[in-house]
Amino acid sequence: MNWRRSSKTHPKAALLIALLAAIGAAATVRAALDPAHLDTWKLPEASLYTVTARGQNAWAAGYWGTILRSSDGGATWVVQPVEIPDELGEVRPLDVNLFGVAATSQTSAWAVGDLGIVVRTRDGETWEKVAFDQATYADDNVPERLLNAVVFTSPTEGWIAGEFATLLRTSDGGETWVGQRKISGAPEDLYLFNLSAAAGGPAAAVGLAGSVLVSSDAGAVWESRSVDTSAGLFAIAWSGEHGVAAGDRGVIYVSTDGGRTWTDAERPKLFNWLAGVAFANANEALVVGERGVILRSGDGGASWNAAVTPTTVVEAPLTGLGGARKATPADVSPAPGVP
Repeated sequence: MNWRRSSKTHPKAALLIALLAAIGAAATVRAALDPAHLDTWKLPEASLYTVTARGQNAWAAGYWGTILRSSDGGATWVVQPVEIPDELGEVRPLDVNLFGVAATSQTSAWAVGDLGIVVRTRDGETWEKVAFDQATYADDNVPERLLNAVVFTSPTEGWIAGEFATLLRTSDGGETWVGQRKISGAPEDLYLFNLSAAAGGPAAAVGLAGSVLVSSDAGAVWESRSVDTSAGLFAIAWSGEHGVAAGDRGVIYVSTDGGRTWTDAERPKLFNWLAGVAFANANEALVVGERGVILRSGDGGASWNAAVTPTTVVEAPLTGLGGARKATPADVSPAPGVP
């Protein structure tokens, strides 16, 4: 009798091989994501939530404590690891999301985020944690709060805004911060998404349900100048006495008197959330948001039109534990109300 080895693997053997491979893969994943060695974690490319620039120097920050720096105007970027002390006095990598970053010079910057984290760099390379206690915040809420925005209008004048109506201010470049403030006409624990200030001019913070807080006395007193909408306001910017606030469901409001009054801007009808606003000069401004929407104003924010946007986009490669996926061009449908 002639015996020949079959080229096919027995079903039970195939099942055993697959099981062993799965166990090996699980062990590899556990080893790669060992909580005791956060510096060895291999995670997908981090999302970035905020960016700032001074001259050719820029920083971007985001997911899981990610901070990137560019020294050539954004052409190339390098990761800047951030390590902070833990409860035991040891050093560990920063592992919370960062939502705001602001540069005060070409070598100094601040970043804020979840769990009350505040970090700064003095030399443009290394980052250190700045600890705020409950006395600094001057309220009865926990210090481990969401901090959503940090803004500097000069190397010495700065602001931080976030959860529980947090409105910190500094006048000495961040060496000391003051949280004591009076809020008139709004809840003391208002959730704030963003803040903007003009050097020598007004400051305003925006939050849930059309909330707008305005200060004209360096942040000691904040008055409610909320607009009539249930939509959250995510972004605000100033040019002199002109202010623009934008947010959920495509709402845009404009002020011409330093934030004392706000009017509904003339704009395309859309329901996209709007998360960023900036003035190019006294008259020209831009708003950006969901699904690539870009709106442009040429009259200080009073009226807005859809800007020309690309009809296709190429997604960045997504890399994870399963390997890399090649990106392919995908048609992007126009946002509602945007031609």
